[in-house]
Formats: sequence, structure tokens, C-alpha cells
Amino acid sequence: VKGNMAVNYRKADIAIQTFKEGSAINDFNKFPLFEYQFGCAYFFKMDAACIDHFKVFLNKYQGKLYVKDTWYKMALFYYIEGNMQQANYCREQITKRGNTIMDADRTAGRFGEHDRWPNINLLRAHLLIDGGYYKQAYDILNAVNEQSLQSISDKLEYNFRMGRVCDELGEKERALSLYQKTLNMGRNERDYFAARSALQMAFIYEKAGDNKNALAKYNECLGIHHHDFQSAIDQQAKAGVNRLTVK
Repeated sequence: VKGNMAVNYRKADIAIQTFKEGSAINDFNKFPLFEYQFGCAYFFKMDAACIDHFKVFLNKYQGKLYVKDTWYKMALFYYIEGNMQQANYCREQITKRGNTIMDADRTAGRFGEHDRWPNINLLRAHLLIDGGYYKQAYDILNAVNEQSLQSISDKLEYNFRMGRVCDELGEKERALSLYQKTLNMGRNERDYFAARSALQMAFIYEKAGDNKNALAKYNECLGIHHHDFQSAIDQQAKAGVNRLTVK
């Protein structure tokens, strides 16, 4: 539980230490999902150790959940490393393995269906943010010229990621401005950045005691449809609405 929470709440170093300690327990190897989570923690740190853990997971796991996501993460890691032969191989496996029941696998499946690779600096920042390495992510994003980004998807991601970094580093007003910019640009796009921006704005307002604006942003988030991670984002927004409306 501790390791899972550390992975999900952007504490990669704690997750790595927790799974290292857990691996000494006899029954640890009976649960391949631990290897997947172990790999995720190293992945967010952009550490090559993630590949070994992902491979163990794929070799031992008999189910289909998180399989596409694992191949997806391996493809991205090899891409960051510049090993395009392995990156393309892993990408091909995404379409052949697992299923798309989980949001993460659904996103991986869509990635496997086209041949576009993400902006490498935005990808690095994304992973570092998910690992809790906010200062390193900020340094990468700060070196990116937004005007040089060609696609609307990259522009949305840039503003959202910078907003997340500012949010975590305590620059709330700048974060709100960046989230709103993302929301304005992306509410009709397939990317999840607009919906997540509305959700993050709601979190900021709620924590500040501004329930009126928080509720408005939770509802705005729920009004954005057909984007990645729809169920997970909607679930958090609905929980926020319930907190602020249920007596």
C-alpha cells in the first residue's frame, strides 16, 4: 500500500525504497504487479532500472491489465535514451498485447496506433513531475520556447506541465493563470490537459476556502468530454462536487 501510494502521489524515491525493502519478503515475487509499480517509480526517475522491472512484470504476469501501459512506458524510455530500434519494437507490441479496460492501457493503445513521438523535453518534464522532481522539471520547461512548439497538443502540454510545476512549488497565482490558458485552448481537444487544468484549479480554490470558484471549476471539468483518463478525472471532480454540496 505504501509503495502504491508513493507511486500515485509523485514520491518516486519513497516508492523505490519501499519496494527495495519489500523485495526481501518471501511472498514479494508472487505478485507481479509489484514489479510494474517498481518499474514505474524508476521510470519517473528516468532510471534504466525500470526496464528490468517491467520485463519481469511482463514475463510473470498472466493477466492483461497494465500490459499495454508497460510496453508504452518501455517505448518512451528507449525513445528518451535514443534507442529507436527498441522504442519502435516496444511500440509495435502495444497493439498486440493486453487490453484497454484501464485508462492507462487505453492511452497506451492510442499511442501504439500512430507513429508520432512526443516532444522529448515535454516528455522528460512529464516524467520528472510524476516522480516528484519538480525543480528539475521546471529547469527543463523553462528552457523550452513555447513559440517553437508546432502542435496544439504540445502547446497545451507545455502550459499544463508548467502550471503543475508552479503549483507544486507554491506559485499558485502563476499556476492558476497557466491552467486557465490551457483550459481556454484545449476544452475541445482530445487531450486531457484542459480537464486536468480545471480540476487542478478547483483543488487550489478549495484549499484556499474559495468554495464558489472551486465548485465552478469541478463542474467545468465534468463538462469536458471524450478525453484521455476521463473516468479517473471525472471521479475526482465528482468527489469535489460532493464535498462542497453534500450537507
